[in-house]
Amino acid sequence: GAKPVKEPPGPADFVGLDEKGTRLLYIKPVADVEDRLTVPRRQLTQFPNMQVTKKMLDAHLYIFSRWVLDLLDAHRDIASIKTELVPFLVNQAQFGGKPVPGQPTLSRTDVGDDSIIGTPVPRDSPPEAEGESHVPVKCHAMLLEDGYCARADTLRSYREMNFDVPRHGHGDSVPWDRHAKSFGDKTEEERKALSKQVGSECVVGEGFVIGDRSSVKKSVVGKHVTVGANVKIDNCILLGHTSIEDNVAMSGCTVGSNCHVGKESTLSNCNLSARYSVEEESEHKNENLCLEADE
Repeated sequence: GAKPVKEPPGPADFVGLDEKGTRLLYIKPVADVEDRLTVPRRQLTQFPNMQVTKKMLDAHLYIFSRWVLDLLDAHRDIASIKTELVPFLVNQAQFGGKPVPGQPTLSRTDVGDDSIIGTPVPRDSPPEAEGESHVPVKCHAMLLEDGYCARADTLRSYREMNFDVPRHGHGDSVPWDRHAKSFGDKTEEERKALSKQVGSECVVGEGFVIGDRSSVKKSVVGKHVTVGANVKIDNCILLGHTSIEDNVAMSGCTVGSNCHVGKESTLSNCNLSARYSVEEESEHKNENLCLEADE
């Protein structure tokens, strides 16, 4: 559809951390909080100094102990890692006072040793069976203080991540090979010629071919892309092995791999799925162009 005037804010969470900022003590989506934020007393009893913030973004990267799979097997109603499993482990399994399915037990000689590798509770056993001692459930958070971290869970954010590469000059702030450069497979003379047609704010992969009187500006271009003569490309992302014929104008487009755009075509703010072919002399604006199997 049409490009929104302003992207709505992403989903945020209230995140509670201990004084060191490493132990994850509380998590709750902001959307689930109406007038006040309620923190269970049992959590505050164990950690009276809790830092609560909603300025952190969940990177959707999780590392679980193996026994959590048994927990999921026992709780088939848990359908989402982000919205159901993580809050359950953080808010209930850590502080609930009762073991959960799959939680490892401690051997009688090693009770109190947090580092012990225990034996999981059988899935068909009641969680509180026979008063056994269990390995404490601890949830931690790793905070990225510097460097580059982004989440490409929407097409809009994916585009922004692509444009971060040329915007930051291929520096350490983005995940870019500092030894790589556009036209790395070209000779010095060829690079000078291409620099007159391809703007310095672009990133271009190897095997790139461009015709006479064509220009590429503020774009990210994949490997083995072919651009014909008298073509204007601005603010676009072109994935690998895509071909653009003569006299084409494209702006604000995201083009999947192995696509083909016929001559005399004009595309503005369009998204093309992989292997899509645009017919000659076509005009498209604010459209998603997909193969029937991809729709």
